[in-house]
Amino acid sequence: CLALWLGWFEAVAVAPLTMADWYPTLMGGDFRSILDKIEACANRVTTAEAASTNSRKLLVVGHSAGGWLARTWLGSRPYSGGKVYSG
Repeated sequence: CLALWLGWFEAVAVAPLTMADWYPTLMGGDFRSILDKIEACANRVTTAEAASTNSRKLLVVGHSAGGWLARTWLGSRPYSGGKVYSG
């Protein structure tokens, strides 16, 4: 990854989503389980970076529905069930 090679970031992580994570949404369910996985992945990366560099940088990249969900995670409004994500 170019960002790692240039030294811009310490690590790259991908939220561990599977096809099965999307199935409930196809039947009208919400996206909380996916947002929770994005949150957990981001927390792991920023916690590890803060421990090694004393800062918390995070670059979020999403494509298509993943980009829409990343924006939802980054927002400050409560999502279904009232949870506000820390993005």
